[in-house]
Amino acid sequence: MTLLNWLEQTPNAHLLGECFVVQQDLVNATEQLAERAHLLPMSDATLLQVATGMAIDGACPVVEWPSNDLSSIAQWTQRLPQAGIGALVIRIHLQNTPDTSLFTHPMVEVWSVLNDEMRTGALQRAISTRKVIILLESAVASAWHKLENSAPSSLVSCSNNGAQDTADCHCVLVSSNIDAEIVQSTLDTLDNDGIRLHWIQQHNLTALDPVALQAIFDVGRVVCVGLPSKWLGALMDKAFWRLESQPLFCDATIPAIQQSVYTVLEQ
Repeated sequence: MTLLNWLEQTPNAHLLGECFVVQQDLVNATEQLAERAHLLPMSDATLLQVATGMAIDGACPVVEWPSNDLSSIAQWTQRLPQAGIGALVIRIHLQNTPDTSLFTHPMVEVWSVLNDEMRTGALQRAISTRKVIILLESAVASAWHKLENSAPSSLVSCSNNGAQDTADCHCVLVSSNIDAEIVQSTLDTLDNDGIRLHWIQQHNLTALDPVALQAIFDVGRVVCVGLPSKWLGALMDKAFWRLESQPLFCDATIPAIQQSVYTVLEQ
């Protein structure tokens, strides 16, 4: 189901943005949604204020964010009441995994989706949990996963991507699905050197998934790629007594990943 289809079929959903026609899947949004499509002035504050009012009033606003800058959204989430404000979705188009450590509110989640099915799941999650969902979408990542036939057909916190079983691998690699193409290139290079990695892709970028934590516990070595270093606390709580080397967090570049893997294996 496309975003526009979901909006049409969800009576209390509203679309907010500065311009819809720049996104191919929203070209006809104004005509099809009528009074539920709201074009607002070019102001981050206006978008967030109007969306907040709608969410408190019981609607589910979906905000088309005009840039890939998350700083003003992060500052806004810090002022939200602890109980939340209701269902609200902010859709952001980007290329690389942003710093999601900016989001610490208990009623805010960050998800990276790869296709219509995953997006629909995230939209439904916003309504069912009455949370703010920061929805990250990368056209490049979506195209790569489609080509590799590796995108989940529903919303899941993480996926294994058919990597090595933990019993046969040297190290666990955890990344955002947005950085998958870079990670795959690195895996191919390391595989030629006889290094076997268990790769887990996070789709929920709010915290390490229990599946990832269990894999780290089982293997004892881990490199986190392009993920917030503040996740180290949860990692240590789960696997401290099984770690054979210091966990490393690195940038999503091939040299950084390679060096981090070698460092973890040499410790």
